[in-house]
Amino acid sequence: GTPCRMADWGPWTACSVSCGGGISRRARVILANATGTAAPCGATVDVSQCNLNRCPVDCVLSDWKNTTSCSAPCGGGIIVQRRDVMVAPSDGGKPCDAVLNQIPCNPQPCP
Repeated sequence: GTPCRMADWGPWTACSVSCGGGISRRARVILANATGTAAPCGATVDVSQCNLNRCPVDCVLSDWKNTTSCSAPCGGGIIVQRRDVMVAPSDGGKPCDAVLNQIPCNPQPCP
């Protein structure tokens, strides 16, 4: 019989995901099927894992909460605010911004 004839593998496709593990494929076509006792044609699709790196996780912060009341009844004081880290960044994710803040309050002059 005549042996199978296959085209060269085509290019790999782009990975199905940018991180966390995806797949890439390539394909080839059968040019001539084997006949008689010749070995049959092999696979026409090849699959490979790609982008196995972990996905970055960005910092997530809670909303601001006042942790103090105004430090002065008049003449300008401050309120200290705080927010909590809900999700810590990992694997190159966006870092956390400030978790403490001060805002002015009671700016009116004292009598």
